[in-house]
Amino acid sequence: MGPASTDEKRLEQVKKLTDQLIALRKSALKDGVNDEQLRKTLEEASQTSGTGTFAVLWQRFVGRLTDPSHRVHMIMVLSVLSVALLVGSYELVNDYIRETPCVVDPNLVSDEIFRPVVDCEMCRGLNAVAIERNLSQETFTEKYAYSGIPVLVKEAIVNWTAMSAFSVKFFQRLYSETEGALDTIEESCQFFHYNTEFLTLAEALNMSDERASFQPGEKPWYIG
Repeated sequence: MGPASTDEKRLEQVKKLTDQLIALRKSALKDGVNDEQLRKTLEEASQTSGTGTFAVLWQRFVGRLTDPSHRVHMIMVLSVLSVALLVGSYELVNDYIRETPCVVDPNLVSDEIFRPVVDCEMCRGLNAVAIERNLSQETFTEKYAYSGIPVLVKEAIVNWTAMSAFSVKFFQRLYSETEGALDTIEESCQFFHYNTEFLTLAEALNMSDERASFQPGEKPWYIG
């Protein structure tokens, strides 16, 4: 068997394993695994060097999951990923993952990688967060904008027309009547499910009217 056919076979194995990884991650999200748990683990693991880094990542992340079903899901996900890296070369795995939309949540590590160093001096001596009402744009710009000092603005949406215009039905119409809108969200991985079971914006917009209006007994939701 020549080098070309060997690479093709390895690439096919990587594709199958990566597809399994995608399916497992979706299943884990539906079962309640929180991406924030993975984020915290990655932050800790990034401080560990040497050949044991992956083992540390595995141990710490799985150890965080108190729900047995969460442990099973993530052990499967990490197993598939590690086997994919062993079966195929790094380049094959990396290329396929990069070409497959949303295999990995882009916000898991990018936030930390590109976050600038923060100067905390602006909060020195700060004993409470300022509370403002009816804050004008000029006052906000003068006192708080770009300062880094926290402020709680109350009643800021009193005259915001979006409060009466925006609703789940509004966005259902918007995305259904705009050709390619949902596809664009999917392709750019711009749907953020947070702690819901929704995997796509289409799923979220298909929720019941009762849940959309936060009726008693319905599961709460927050998406972006």
